[in-house]
Amino acid sequence: MPLNFDVNDTCPKCGSTIRRAVIYLHPTDRDAAIHSLKCADCGYEKTKLLSLRPAAPPPELTARASKRFVTQKKRPQLGS
Repeated sequence: MPLNFDVNDTCPKCGSTIRRAVIYLHPTDRDAAIHSLKCADCGYEKTKLLSLRPAAPPPELTARASKRFVTQKKRPQLGS
């Protein structure tokens, strides 16, 4: 079942306003969706493939998180 959206985008071919966008699941890849914009005036169609997989966190966050879990070396006890 496709999802229909009202959008306010400009057609690169004729310059009129594109008002309708449709998103539907890719027929063979369950981790992808197809985003389609179509101009009602000239018929220009723009289609993008969207990934449904979660994005990897930025390196800054993964580096910060890994530092929290690094075990600290035990200091030798003096005088025992």
